Amino acid sequence: MTMKTQFVVGMILLLACLSLGCNKQTPVTGKVLFPDGSPLTLGIIFFDDGKNIGRGKIKEDGSFKICVDGQGAGLMPGDYKVYITGAVIMNPSENIVHGMSKESSGIVGMSRDFTLLIHRKYMNSQTSDLKATVGKKAEYFEFMVSQP
Repeated sequence: MTMKTQFVVGMILLLACLSLGCNKQTPVTGKVLFPDGSPLTLGIIFFDDGKNIGRGKIKEDGSFKICVDGQGAGLMPGDYKVYITGAVIMNPSENIVHGMSKESSGIVGMSRDFTLLIHRKYMNSQTSDLKATVGKKAEYFEFMVSQP
């Protein structure tokens, strides 16, 4: 190989290595638990770094797996605020018909007859004190949340 050919091949390999390494997502899994060790059995957990938001469904055993925009498992390395939504149980009520109060008219009056499973502070990125630092290797996080 000539010196020029070696240089071109070297540059191609260097660029290929750099481009593969730049978008490497770290697999992120974990569990959400209460202080007594029992799992949070439903909800959606979010990891927000201010630019991207990863999310994962919390399963009945409290486990989750994070993906971004429904694609790929993982997040870019960095610091994340963590919050949880959907951790509520709708309570049956005789005053509710298909999610609407019998007394309500029109589209206003959605049922507010529900039970929160976690403290409200965990439901918003601004008030949640849950945080995670994602590195370059697979990460497993256990988050402890309190009940309301």
